[in-house]
Amino acid sequence: YHTHARMKLLVGVSVGAVLLIAVLVTTLVLILGGGRTVMRVNSKGIGRELYSYWLSYGKYTYLARNGGDDSPYFWASDNGSGVTHEAACRKETEAYMVQMLVSAELYDSIGGKLTDSERKMLKSRAEAVLQYDVTSRSAYDKIAKKHGFSYSAMCEAMIYSYKSEVLRTVMTGD
Repeated sequence: YHTHARMKLLVGVSVGAVLLIAVLVTTLVLILGGGRTVMRVNSKGIGRELYSYWLSYGKYTYLARNGGDDSPYFWASDNGSGVTHEAACRKETEAYMVQMLVSAELYDSIGGKLTDSERKMLKSRAEAVLQYDVTSRSAYDKIAKKHGFSYSAMCEAMIYSYKSEVLRTVMTGD
């Protein structure tokens, strides 16, 4: 029992330390400029395409949750907390990005590696997206390019998300 409690405490302290480092590093990268890398947590960094993908996804979920419409008027309007919907959405989405980077860093630091079957499953998930409104990667890329990302960025986001899910399961036992 004590070993389990110690492990949870160690993981909790590690998460806190990595999160603090993530916030500091992200702030420095954003202030000093990061070339093609937009955010970085130790060895985990995201480029403009993945940033754009997550920002688009964040925008979609923000609109769905807040009942807004994708118009300049909505994004410039106050969200009820003294900030614009655009600023609130970006803040939430960037916090999510940091969470994904921290999760991936921790996943890798505890020896996590995606198996061949997990990679195959993630590839199948990504290919399943092509069964809806688009029928090929090139068609997806043509639409996504307007928003600054590609099919590859979506696949990369799926890997980050999966690592986060696995890490949560390892930490909580659920």
